[in-house]
Amino acid sequence: MRYVMVPVPAEHVLDVMRWVLFRTPEDDGASELRDRVRLMSFLGEASGTTRALLTRVARAAVTDEPVRLSDVADDLELEIDVLNAAIKELNNFALGPGRVLVQVRMETAVGISGKAGKVAYLSMRPSLARLVRELTKGRVAPGE
Repeated sequence: MRYVMVPVPAEHVLDVMRWVLFRTPEDDGASELRDRVRLMSFLGEASGTTRALLTRVARAAVTDEPVRLSDVADDLELEIDVLNAAIKELNNFALGPGRVLVQVRMETAVGISGKAGKVAYLSMRPSLARLVRELTKGRVAPGE
């Protein structure tokens, strides 16, 4: 594959990356690089809450610990509906159309009284979780 290096002013770097990604075919084997560039672009414009959400889910995915939607909502001091809307928005824009970054899984749980209910868990593919952790390192408050 041929390439040409062109200097780009810093304020236009994200626009140029988007332009290149838009024109790059999806099946050329460069998906890891594409994901990195898309996440860099997304995180460059993301709010602190979105970064904290991604960091929390990525940490849980890397350490293979389940993380409940309600726990993340409590950690970020958000209502469940607001958090669900934020997850939906980031899934629409982070990796491109049709690709999910943060998955919400509903699982059946039985309480101590014997009643069954649904619990929502958040997850992320481990490869994407490692990438998110790398890209957000030093950008969120300690303990996030």
